[in-house]
Amino acid sequence: MGIAKKNMTRETVIDLNNFLADHKYYDRDDVENVNKIIIDAWDDRLQESIIKDLKERISGAEIRKTKSLFDIASDEQGAPLYKAFFELTDKGEGIEVIIKLIVNHDKGIIYLGSRHAGSEQYMGQSKLLGEIYRELKKADSQFGYFRPVNFFTFKIT
Repeated sequence: MGIAKKNMTRETVIDLNNFLADHKYYDRDDVENVNKIIIDAWDDRLQESIIKDLKERISGAEIRKTKSLFDIASDEQGAPLYKAFFELTDKGEGIEVIIKLIVNHDKGIIYLGSRHAGSEQYMGQSKLLGEIYRELKKADSQFGYFRPVNFFTFKIT
C-alpha cells in the first residue's frame, strides 16, 4: 500500500487558521486592515499550495492565478474566506476555476468561473479541459441547486 500524499492546501489552511488564532486576528475590529495584512503575508503561500495540489490532480494543464481575496469575516457564517481565481490552459484554450477556502471550517471547494458556468457543455477542443469542465459542471446537475466540488478530494484521472 502506498503512502497517502498530504494535501498541501489543507495543511496551509490549517497553518493560516492557527496563525490567525495565535495572533488574535479573529478578535480585531479593523477588518479591512486585517484582510490586507493576511493577503500580503499569505497569498503567495496559499497560491503555491493550491497550484501544487492542482498539478497533482490535473496533469497537463497550465495553471495561473489571476486574482485572489481574503475576508476575515465573510458571508460564510462569519468564517474567514480565501478565494482565488485560476486560469487553466491546454493547447491554447482556457477555462476559469475558482477555489474557495473557508479557513476555520476545514472546507475547500472548486467550481467554474462565471464565464463558463452558464454554458451547458465545453465548447473547446481540449479533452483535458473538457473533462475538467464536465467534472465541475456536476455542481449544477440538479436544477436550482449548486453543490460545488470538494477541492480537497477533486481529481481528474
